[in-house]
Amino acid sequence: GINAEYGHGRDADSCLVQILKPESYKSAPHNLLDFVLRCPESFSVSKEGGLDGCSSQPKSWRCFKCKAVIQFHTRDQKIYCLTCKVSSLPKDVKFRCNEIEHGLDFMPYGIDMDLALELSRITSSSQINILILGETGVGKSTWINSFANYITFDTLRSAIAAGKDNAIVAIPSKFTYTKGGNTQEIQIGKEDSNEVHDVGVSNTQGAKTYRFILGETVVNLIDTPGIGDTRGSKQDDKNMENILGHLTYYKELHGIIVLLKPNNARLGIIFKHCIQQLLSHLHKSASHNISFVFTNTRSTFYEPGETLPSLRKLLEEKNMDLEATEANMFCFDNEAFRLLACVHNGIVFEEKVIDIYEASWQKACEETNRMMKHIIEETEPHKVQDTTSINDARRIILGLSRPLQEFREVIKDTERKAEQALNEIKILGAEAKSFRDKLEFKGMTLEEESLPQPRTVCTHKDCTEVVSVGKEGIPMKVYKSCHEQCGLGGEVSPEIKGDASLMRCWAIQSNNHCHRSHCGHHYLVHMHRTYELKRVEKIFTCDNVQSQLDEKMSQKQKIEVEKKRLEILVTELKVEGITIQKVAAGFAAFLKIHSIIPFNDAMGDYIDIQIEEEVKKDDLDGKRAARIAEWKAYKGQYEERKKILTNAMDTVKHSEEGRAHSSQQVKDLMEDAFKLKHYGKNIKDVYNKVAKAKEQAYYAQAPTKHLKGSSRINEINKKSLYERGVEKVKLGAEWTKKKVWG
Repeated sequence: GINAEYGHGRDADSCLVQILKPESYKSAPHNLLDFVLRCPESFSVSKEGGLDGCSSQPKSWRCFKCKAVIQFHTRDQKIYCLTCKVSSLPKDVKFRCNEIEHGLDFMPYGIDMDLALELSRITSSSQINILILGETGVGKSTWINSFANYITFDTLRSAIAAGKDNAIVAIPSKFTYTKGGNTQEIQIGKEDSNEVHDVGVSNTQGAKTYRFILGETVVNLIDTPGIGDTRGSKQDDKNMENILGHLTYYKELHGIIVLLKPNNARLGIIFKHCIQQLLSHLHKSASHNISFVFTNTRSTFYEPGETLPSLRKLLEEKNMDLEATEANMFCFDNEAFRLLACVHNGIVFEEKVIDIYEASWQKACEETNRMMKHIIEETEPHKVQDTTSINDARRIILGLSRPLQEFREVIKDTERKAEQALNEIKILGAEAKSFRDKLEFKGMTLEEESLPQPRTVCTHKDCTEVVSVGKEGIPMKVYKSCHEQCGLGGEVSPEIKGDASLMRCWAIQSNNHCHRSHCGHHYLVHMHRTYELKRVEKIFTCDNVQSQLDEKMSQKQKIEVEKKRLEILVTELKVEGITIQKVAAGFAAFLKIHSIIPFNDAMGDYIDIQIEEEVKKDDLDGKRAARIAEWKAYKGQYEERKKILTNAMDTVKHSEEGRAHSSQQVKDLMEDAFKLKHYGKNIKDVYNKVAKAKEQAYYAQAPTKHLKGSSRINEINKKSLYERGVEKVKLGAEWTKKKVWG
């Protein structure tokens, strides 16, 4: 009989796999491919020698548990379910395709079947990756739902006729319909934890990919949290990190859509902040892939409206090498999709009302077709690595600014001591005994000492002292500790003064001042330290110097060798100082040259607006003062980052700009610093500390939607992808074209 426990007979219309030995993983590898493979039953042969099993057509397989599309990694030869977060070797999997000939049982690949050969045939299918950006509330999720319907149904009436069971809803949607004073809640699609529909809360909580399969082409729409998040600028930064982490799973972006409302008449602070926050994280080469999509444009006659002059003014003011033209602007109105949702919820409209929205639907279909042709035929794909390298450069400039400055100061101090020692040796001359006492030269270096738990320290001048360490009296700045082992490590950003979370530190009282008797200062001058860079003495020697000294016949010869050693040492230290300066300048040059804009200089004014609005609100929960303090602290952090980036780019010279023109060269700059003889290890330790702070990206993907493609979409030039090399799939010794849009 049929055993439901093992999935017999369930979801018979899908090609499913049962993973027999699932292995949990924390992070899936990048560059995954769809797991497209022949069914093992296609190898079945009847006694008469004819095929008695499934067809030999390769199939796309889904997870039996969650129905997500299974992915395959060619390097480790494993399959991955990104929803269940498990992996497995293909030999430990059973298959059941959707053909009648297969039957109800799940079957493995047998020993006599060449599984390795079948796996070697898995190649990348044609993919169109489109990133969707916009400020909070612009309607990204609604636009994605509408897009899926526009590329499937030529007309609104055909979408209605398809019925509720065939409705295409990628993202759950909820809104209120009112007629004659009566309201009804309209909901389509199943609830999704990634979407929040509470009033006053930003809807999309994290980046998520929505996959649509048209024929044999995969369209990936990458939905993102909105800029201008209701939870504040700090959340905006976290959202952007989430987006950038999500993008690392793609090699290319074919389109970058910036959604805008058509009624932003003034070049206001919020508008500037949102646009600049988006564009500051993109590589300049991505400017050709950017399209401006205006929503809700029926009221502006399907034109960009008053937003366009404001947008063009901002792009011109910032010299972004980016224009808003007819070719890269598209106007939509998604009210027709909302009407469709109402119909699927049982609301009946008059024919004349449907006629009005039918015209809107067809206009949107035309714009969708024009937009896809622009993305596919008129632009080259943007390499995601270019954009991620821009943001890595910004992180490195900020993260290494203080350590690099300290290294430069230590090098200068060591040079001074080396020159001083060299002068003393010259004075000593033939005084062999005095020379022997000063044979070894002691300089200084920095060593990292990790703290077992974050330490809350005060940086106020009254809590800071300079002490002499060791026999040589090495000066070192010491901050007084207010809480030796603070338990807020995961909440407080280290090395940043005035983090708002410090208000909950044991040492900080309710008046936001430290209660320690030796301190008493405001929390804004406190910070967390997770490690210390300590100055320590170090003996510098040159290779083979000792053996050279032993070979010398006389005391005078030994003095000459020691002079040479110190001269070489001073030269080496000076070269290392120049190299470190070039590292910082190289990263700044890369950011300056290759970003659309290096940083968002409107954020300070935007934060001021948030503070003003918070002041005007009623203090209903008694936490207004804490929220204002957090805003002010974050503004201080922003101003510090802005100063570091501005100073770094202001010092960039023309010759240095020519040095850093690729992401690989930026990496080479850092490798040069790691190879420094005396200070390379120290710089690498600090760099690794910065790199570890980057959170591991989590790749979220919605269930794939298989669409048939409307007649308009099917009119797109199928040849364009093939000619650009996107649609090349090698079968045997020949390159063949695959059908793209339907």
